[in-house]
Amino acid sequence: MITIESNRYQFQIAEEGVTVIFGPTGIGKTTLLRQIAGHLPLAGNLTIGSEVLDSNELTIKANERGFGYLSQYSSLVRQFSVKRNLNIAIQAARGELSQAEIDDIYRICRIEHLLDKQANQVSGGEAQQICLAMAMLSLPRLLLLDEPMSALDMRLKYDVLSQFRQWLHEKSIPVIYVSHDVNEVALIADNMVILNKDKPAESRPYQAWLADVNSEFVTDSLAVNTLQAQYVKAEYGLNLMSLLGASDVTFWAQGDIEHERNYVVELPITDVSISLDLMPNSSILNQLQVRVMAISKPIKGYQFVSFDLATETITARLTAHSVAHLALKPEQLCYVCFKTPRVLPLRK
Repeated sequence: MITIESNRYQFQIAEEGVTVIFGPTGIGKTTLLRQIAGHLPLAGNLTIGSEVLDSNELTIKANERGFGYLSQYSSLVRQFSVKRNLNIAIQAARGELSQAEIDDIYRICRIEHLLDKQANQVSGGEAQQICLAMAMLSLPRLLLLDEPMSALDMRLKYDVLSQFRQWLHEKSIPVIYVSHDVNEVALIADNMVILNKDKPAESRPYQAWLADVNSEFVTDSLAVNTLQAQYVKAEYGLNLMSLLGASDVTFWAQGDIEHERNYVVELPITDVSISLDLMPNSSILNQLQVRVMAISKPIKGYQFVSFDLATETITARLTAHSVAHLALKPEQLCYVCFKTPRVLPLRK
């Protein structure tokens, strides 16, 4: 486990996967990440397993921790070429990379066409892609990312993120990832720590946060459901998908599909509606039978309801009037209804 005890927050996270640090602007996400990196005093303890990196008696210098740190701002040497900047990271790497592995990182970050440019000629988004590649090339023991794709357009961001996430799992590099973008969090997070000035920091799997209908992540952030799916067939310009692990649960989605890949479907909680019965004459194609798991207390005229859907959990934001009108209660069977969502590649 990675144990973090700063002057403001205390929590533990796993030494694997992607842990997102989530919270409102000004809560201290960037400060905490810089403390973990060793760029600011932690005023507490940082341990990885049994190894102490920061305490009252000992502080390991930032450049001796073996961490990769990517800030919100470009760290490129502007008078160097892109390739020369990348070579600096390769030379400082904690392990050896073959040329094929280096080329794969360039492909994942979509920077092959930028290698011969000067660093002062690239855009802000391109600089973020290059800096991410540099962080990956360094093969860190822990990767710290502070809103690393904030300047990328949505399609490119999701394309890079899906490939990046698979690379992380293949290399077994743990990541602490700061973001306030709920769509980005839904795609990248295995676990999530929520920072709140009035409550202790708490770490849970992403799906556990989503299923907690009374958590502030659900009630305040307009969270996003994620469904893992695979392609079944195409018809009328749409793709019929089935849930991974539950091939009998199918729904229609939009997006470019490569049949051999798996996909993640993002479904905002505000896009889910409920019906007690199937609606055969509706234009809403996706109507899936579910079981009510939990219902929140009314919050500003809304209630948040979680549903069990085979291998997945779906959460919906409904008006309190609708919950009362439908007389929803735990264990009740009903149908979640949603328009055709977008699918995004999950992993090769």
